[in-house]
Amino acid sequence: MDISVDRANQIEAEYLLIGAGLGEVDGHKLGNLRAKSVSIDVGLGEADIDMRGQNLVDTNIDIDVGLGSLDLTLPENANILISGEHGFLSSFDVYGLNRKNGRWRSDHWDEAYPTITVNVKVGVGSVEIRVRD
Repeated sequence: MDISVDRANQIEAEYLLIGAGLGEVDGHKLGNLRAKSVSIDVGLGEADIDMRGQNLVDTNIDIDVGLGSLDLTLPENANILISGEHGFLSSFDVYGLNRKNGRWRSDHWDEAYPTITVNVKVGVGSVEIRVRD
């Protein structure tokens, strides 16, 4: 499945659920949905999710990856806080943020920006998170 949201919603969405069981999900500019809560569940599949967009809102993202893989892109124009748990058979990498006290955080916290909080659980799969403009 390939999803692209080119323009920002005028109203905020309460919830967005993305699931990749055995298939592949590609999401582009999903930040334009302006969802307050996002749940990403990847079983054996693969997901490439881009949460960048316009007129972003405070968002809580819960990620659960079993044996699959997730590549997540977050926007630079947001305050980002990431926490996660993974086992020795899994891979969990974050690029573009600093790690402090076991969590990753934006370098330059700006109260004018929305806050994106990400909670990650990885079984045997892999998660890569990048911050880009």
